[in-house]
Amino acid sequence: MLQLLISTSYFLEIISNQVDFAAGYIYWVFLGILYLSLFGYLNHFKLMELSKRSNQLFIIRFLLTETLLFNKGIANKLNI
Repeated sequence: MLQLLISTSYFLEIISNQVDFAAGYIYWVFLGILYLSLFGYLNHFKLMELSKRSNQLFIIRFLLTETLLFNKGIANKLNI
């Protein structure tokens, strides 16, 4: 969905000029999708035991980092 959005010229210009947006997107794809899928797969087949608390901490830290990255990009874009 985001790849389709970024393919438009307006968003492509924003992403190419703002390193923070590009870093946030890459971070979101790799840590958000890849690691959560990997953790879910390993936990489902009992190859790695994860506590509920460790899952919550990972998701909270991931969302906090994403918020900080995109807020920095938005602040740079708006010249704040």
